[in-house]
Amino acid sequence: MKKWSHYLFEAFLIVFSVLFALSIENYVERLKIKNQKTIAIQRIKLEVERNSRILVEWIPKHQKVYDLLNSLATGKNDTLRNALAQDKYFNFGILTDEKQIINDMLSNTAWDTAKSTGIITEFDFELVEELTKVYSHQDLMMNGTLQNILTILMNQQTYDTQRLDENVKQLELNFRELTGQERVLAKLYEASLMKLI
Repeated sequence: MKKWSHYLFEAFLIVFSVLFALSIENYVERLKIKNQKTIAIQRIKLEVERNSRILVEWIPKHQKVYDLLNSLATGKNDTLRNALAQDKYFNFGILTDEKQIINDMLSNTAWDTAKSTGIITEFDFELVEELTKVYSHQDLMMNGTLQNILTILMNQQTYDTQRLDENVKQLELNFRELTGQERVLAKLYEASLMKLI
């Protein structure tokens, strides 16, 4: 009887030791995941804040270009039309004060990294939903509308003054879309920053 109680005690110690080791390992793994989640959220927040600052710089600049294009398209700015038509090419720099329309790029590196590492599975559903909306809209704007504008500007036919009205209308429509998307994206950034606190 004594031997059986001894064996039973040793079996209990072995099971206890294994379970204790597994719980410690699980605890360490959860701490590691929690730390990675915290870092990912901090990086995404910094990325959204940076993108928001860039967007704040873009909005008035792009709105000004849209307003000028709109005044050209509706025939309300003959002075500007004459300035554009006097050269042998469509001088887009006149509309931008010879400045770049995009001086920095909106990034999605932190978001893509969080997705590729799988750490977003640890985020709250509402946060993932909000960030997906933000980055989807950002992608639409960057790879859709802005890409369309750049394609128009890189097209050799855009600089033909004989096609001035057509080119102005194309650019006006794209800049209208861009300025609308920028205003929506600014609100999405603001909402996501509230959830990233």
